[in-house]
Amino acid sequence: MLDPPDGAGRTLRDISIAFLVLTWVIVILRMSVRISRKCVGADDWSMVGGLALFSVVCATTIMSAYNGIGAYDNQTTPETKQEGRKWFFLFQVFYCASTVPIKSSICIMLIRLTPFAVYRYILYGVIIFSTLSAFASIVGILALCTPVARTWNLNLPGHCGPPEVLTRLGYFISASCIVSDWSCAAMPIFILWNSQMRWLMKISVGVVLALGVLASTGNLVRFQYVIAYENTTNYYYGIANIAIWSIVESGTGIIAGSAPALAPLIKHIPIIGRGFIITPEGGQQATKRRWRLRHITNTFPSRFKTEEQSRPQPTERTDSQSGQTVMTWGNSNGAAR
Repeated sequence: MLDPPDGAGRTLRDISIAFLVLTWVIVILRMSVRISRKCVGADDWSMVGGLALFSVVCATTIMSAYNGIGAYDNQTTPETKQEGRKWFFLFQVFYCASTVPIKSSICIMLIRLTPFAVYRYILYGVIIFSTLSAFASIVGILALCTPVARTWNLNLPGHCGPPEVLTRLGYFISASCIVSDWSCAAMPIFILWNSQMRWLMKISVGVVLALGVLASTGNLVRFQYVIAYENTTNYYYGIANIAIWSIVESGTGIIAGSAPALAPLIKHIPIIGRGFIITPEGGQQATKRRWRLRHITNTFPSRFKTEEQSRPQPTERTDSQSGQTVMTWGNSNGAAR
């Protein structure tokens, strides 16, 4: 293990620690809100699973940074390079695995929000596509070298595929993530279009859209660094950028998928949440309408009844002198007006 990393290695370590802490805080808040409101669902547990795998990913990238990933060739030793390759291999496997529950959680949340069957089918398709892509990527990574340990220990007997294979695999992983990320990011546009959602829910879905675009942007940036798998010099420095942008993409995905669940916390924010009441039946406006209805029902009936009683009522009587029927107006108690 090297001294504390510098350069790209230090960036990798710091980014990993920052997103690890931030995602844990976000998901803990999410689960606290959902449990308190007794509405924990499949999307919540899927995100918890994604966080667990993402934590392993961050651990592998931190260990990679302390074992030569992000360092130049003249800053590492053969032993350090071997350890670095092993941790980076573990990062690749767990990163691919972590994308499945993270993207599935976002899709399940959007499925619950959309009223249109066609959008739900598309989101189910995104889940299936992400799962199959991750599975194919993991198989490709494991099959690159025989035995698998030769991936990081080149002194073992066996063989490995050419670097171009890993590059193509890297492009496949990035491309599949871009497709699924943009699908999840674009879907809120169709859900919000001419929808009758309350404004708080629209903001929540809009957050998914904005952060989803940010996550897919991280994938686009990572795309240009995949060619580093074919580097013959400073290989460990080049692949650090792949890990950095992978952390950004997955971490942003967790935040995007958890942000809508934090909407009830808005009422605890000064000024923003002042006078804001959230109810499961329809939000702030529905609460105001129900209050008005109860207020009218409880306050005014007695008043209406009193006015009805005091209003002059027509009555008929027979004039004793002429014998004709005469119409008179008086109160309900018979007093003439």
